Amino acid sequence: IIDNNNIVILIYPIPEQGWNVPYLFNFKDLDINDTVSYPANIWHERRNPSYEILDSIKSDSIFRVYPEEIFCDSFVKNECVGAFEGTIFYSDDDHLSLDGGELITEQIIEVIEYFILEN
Repeated sequence: IIDNNNIVILIYPIPEQGWNVPYLFNFKDLDINDTVSYPANIWHERRNPSYEILDSIKSDSIFRVYPEEIFCDSFVKNECVGAFEGTIFYSDDDHLSLDGGELITEQIIEVIEYFILEN
């Protein structure tokens, strides 16, 4: 792909929650404004093998998007969030909801806009 003068956007792993986030609101006693999260250090330990592989791919045509920058340490310090202040970012334990996907999409668009402006 790179040899054909294309850019590649690598989307790094999305921090999984380990529980079905909407289920917690629908069937447990959580208020819609409650925060669902877990300690970010757990995610940092889990991600390392994947990051090592993705980081080993080298090229000036590769742009990287890090979902953990959105979901970990941004809404709540030292936590990876699945829901925050009435917004549920996951549709289950691993997959993003429309709201969560929109946040990733914004980062991808920023990369594309950067590439267009630089060329």
